[in-house]
Amino acid sequence: NPRQQGQFVHEVFETFFAEWQEAGHRTITSALLPLAREHFTAVVDRALTRLPEGEAALERTRLLGSPAAAGLGEAVFRMEAERPVAVLGRQLEVQLDGMFTIHTDKGPRLVSLRGKADRIDLLADGTFRLI
Repeated sequence: NPRQQGQFVHEVFETFFAEWQEAGHRTITSALLPLAREHFTAVVDRALTRLPEGEAALERTRLLGSPAAAGLGEAVFRMEAERPVAVLGRQLEVQLDGMFTIHTDKGPRLVSLRGKADRIDLLADGTFRLI
């Protein structure tokens, strides 16, 4: 069902980014795209062993793509490689509950947040990207 599919995709990306960071990598640059693809394929293939064969084939295509279309992994990696600010670190599955001061170009702003961030990228220019 769609919820289980979403959870599966979420788990695959969470595993990939945790392992990517543990391996000492930060930003996925154009030069690192081949390595990111290779590692992502390994993560996907490990995760697919839990699924029935038919489902596994569909999820593999969704995540890794086909000759006709790019997969989700490629879209995520290319988007990061094209961004101009380097990622210094990532925080995964961060619980957010409370008031936070967010510094904007118009000055500090107090924001109430409650939920869980899939990922927070800490960027080289002192900003962050909340995913």
